[in-house]
Amino acid sequence: TFLAQVSNGTEMIPVVGTAVDPKRDPTVFTLPEYTAGAFFSGDTMYQVVMGKRLADEIGVGTGGYVTLYALTKDGARNADEFEVVGLLNTTDPTLNRSTVLVSHRTANDFLDLDGLITELDVALERPPRFEDYEVDMRDVGRMVTSTFPNLGVETYAEIGAGYLAMSRGKRAFGWVFMAVILLIASIGIFNSVLMSVYERIREIGVLRAHGLRASEITWMFLLEGLLTGMAGGVAGVLMGGAVVSYMVNVGIPLDQFANEDMLEGMPIWGTLYGQWNPGAFVFAFCFGVAVAVIAGWIPARQAGKMTITQALRHV
Repeated sequence: TFLAQVSNGTEMIPVVGTAVDPKRDPTVFTLPEYTAGAFFSGDTMYQVVMGKRLADEIGVGTGGYVTLYALTKDGARNADEFEVVGLLNTTDPTLNRSTVLVSHRTANDFLDLDGLITELDVALERPPRFEDYEVDMRDVGRMVTSTFPNLGVETYAEIGAGYLAMSRGKRAFGWVFMAVILLIASIGIFNSVLMSVYERIREIGVLRAHGLRASEITWMFLLEGLLTGMAGGVAGVLMGGAVVSYMVNVGIPLDQFANEDMLEGMPIWGTLYGQWNPGAFVFAFCFGVAVAVIAGWIPARQAGKMTITQALRHV
């Protein structure tokens, strides 16, 4: 990364330049997806990819030329003409307004770098669970540190420590939110099962008249509540699993819901993914079954204690 100034011949604007490897950069970052024109072209020297807002400000487009002024590694001033081959239009206002990219081969000549590389970026495959991702990146960090002890290594866990701490804090709120949803669901389950039992108290009287004991009637409704709860739980798990599977494998592309005018300096980038939480599925399933069983047991037990004539006359 280097500080520079870009000029169209009449005005000059300060920018932040970054020297990248055009072939390897797309394996880690997604900038080519947001580039109008080319993300560098072959091995041609002195090409630049710049932010679209910056290009509009100095009145240049793809195929045009700008002059870059910068200090070399040794502090000498240098200037040269660059062809604009691509324009970045991302959801990061900083990239759009004040960033220019050049190839490391060009920067090596333009800034007299003598092969200097100051940063290596590594991307890992994303596993379904973030906890596994944290383990993977720490393992890679330790491997790089042991192999290249002179390199300083920063993992995402360190760079995004503040965000991760906030995310863990919000996880507790997630359980509260789920508890509220389950409470609402339990009211619906109770209402459905209770009404199902109370509407059949006369039938319970008929069963009692045919010789069924109160305990047998209670067990009958317990079994019904169990089967109802299991059927609803399986349906819920399947539907919830389908939604979570979509979030884990496809996700929500955040950049489609934002534009630079609404960002006001805050970049919104990448895709929002979900992760599997088997514990929540098991808990929700067991909770639904338990509520259905209890909701059927309470009125069935009360109805079973009625006399046959009371049950037959029940309205």
